[in-house]
Amino acid sequence: MKPRTYKILNDCVDNGIDLGWKRAHKHTDHPSEDLIKTRIEEAIMLEICENFSFDEDEPEADKSTQSCKN
Repeated sequence: MKPRTYKILNDCVDNGIDLGWKRAHKHTDHPSEDLIKTRIEEAIMLEICENFSFDEDEPEADKSTQSCKN
């Protein structure tokens, strides 16, 4: 069996966008553009970290997974 990586990653992005949008609007009806972008980015990375693991030895993984708790 082989996972459908592209679909899983695409689902992470879609779910992250929805979650980030909701979080940006949680305490205000008119969040700033920067807040919206930040909440969406955080939520996308959270979704990715929940569905993928990263090798600690990879230099890129250190930067892109700062919020991941493996």
